[in-house]
Amino acid sequence: MNSIHQKIRPASLLLVVAALATAQLISAAPAPKKQKRAVRERPRASEKNNRTSAKTNRASAKTNRLEQRRLAQRRRAEATRLAAIARQRALEDALRDRVQAMIAKDDTTGEDLEIRRIAVSALGNHAGTVVVMDPQT
Repeated sequence: MNSIHQKIRPASLLLVVAALATAQLISAAPAPKKQKRAVRERPRASEKNNRTSAKTNRASAKTNRLEQRRLAQRRRAEATRLAAIARQRALEDALRDRVQAMIAKDDTTGEDLEIRRIAVSALGNHAGTVVVMDPQT
């Protein structure tokens, strides 16, 4: 052994020892962990169902809002139509009352009441004039 130690220089010996120590440290040290690739996990069935039901709920809510708007528009249109009908009826009733009042004020002296009754019923609710003539005279 002496012969080996004599041949190896002390500086070289230090390098060999340092190399061996480094090799032991490297082999003893745990290998660096590989970084995991970002793996996109597949959604679980329950998560997928939740997302699907959430989408369905949003679509359903949107449909409900649209349907509510349509119903509100229909109600407004129907209310407008009924108001127009009521106005028309009120005008007709006012006209009928006016005609009845005018008929009541008529001077019936010299008229045939039977012919007058027939003329008034022929006019009905309409305003108008009836001319009655005797074709003989």
